[in-house]
Amino acid sequence: MEYKSYEEYLALQEAEKQRIEEERLERQVQEKIRTNRLMDLVFLIPAAVLMLLYLLKIVFLGTFYLKFFFYATWVSMLVLSIMSKRKNYFALMLIVNFIVAVFLMSMMIFPDGFRSYSPWRYKFQKAYMGEFTKESIDFCPDELPDDISDYKIEYTPPFMQGAGYFSLRFKTDAEHIAKYKEEYTEKAAYIYTLNNYLNISEQDDAENTTVTTTEVSRPYVSIGYDRGFWTGHGENAEIHLLEFKDDITHEYSCSVIIDQEDCMVEFSKFRG
Repeated sequence: MEYKSYEEYLALQEAEKQRIEEERLERQVQEKIRTNRLMDLVFLIPAAVLMLLYLLKIVFLGTFYLKFFFYATWVSMLVLSIMSKRKNYFALMLIVNFIVAVFLMSMMIFPDGFRSYSPWRYKFQKAYMGEFTKESIDFCPDELPDDISDYKIEYTPPFMQGAGYFSLRFKTDAEHIAKYKEEYTEKAAYIYTLNNYLNISEQDDAENTTVTTTEVSRPYVSIGYDRGFWTGHGENAEIHLLEFKDDITHEYSCSVIIDQEDCMVEFSKFRG
């Protein structure tokens, strides 16, 4: 190739060097983008799995939405990072994603609370309680009656020094209520009316008093129950206390409350 002047030759040489340098820098940028995208994909896979697993918990257990919000936020941020073709902050984002991954994966270790008004979920909830929590609910029926109304199941797992609570309550036909009454009367350590319990629990020194039962008096212990469900039924409702622990620091009770007249029942556990 002939050049008109030496200056033209130098200019073309400089332009070629600049083109080569730009291509090198572009390759570096693309390599950084690929590296960051690969890192985001590595974290996106477990993030999406965790989100889908928790979504199944919401559908079949009725768990609360807070954890799902965390998982969905993490997935969204990773997707946005991939779409934005991020080329910087690899080390920083690696550390951040690792910390988030450890935190959110550790959240799966702890049992999830739930609340549901749909009886079809009961078999899944009972299986979950038996397999993934320390709270056995074998005292609850294996299957729910077909004739059921005003149904609600709720579980709040104990956390550190916080109280834990389980409740299953519903209305059903007289035949099933009679069966529950017969079964839990035989199993109960103590039986007393809900009004009797409420009158004692409202006293300032409730923990130092006794509740009169059908047989003997016993030390006061907290009972888990759905206040709204039992409002106006305290006279007829009987608490069948199956198990309890008189310990102020680690209080525990397992009970079944039955109102045979209005065909109401609640199975509950409380840990203080």
